[in-house]
Amino acid sequence: MGQIGQLGQAAFDTAARNGLVILAILLTLHWVFGRFDLKHRLGGAAWPIHVAATTLALLVLALFTPDTVAPFIYFQF
Repeated sequence: MGQIGQLGQAAFDTAARNGLVILAILLTLHWVFGRFDLKHRLGGAAWPIHVAATTLALLVLALFTPDTVAPFIYFQF
């Protein structure tokens, strides 16, 4: 496999891992929100829950794997 193939494979592996982490966090939050019936306590709107869950998932990725989150969150000092 050439250098481009290796880079492509590494990018695919990183994207797959990040996708699985985001999915795991979203499913966990879905269970928590369902368990404590937070949708009805928040007035029945689901979009704040999805925004909060997605933001939390990206922040967790940024904290634990900062080198792989560059496409999502990029800071330059």
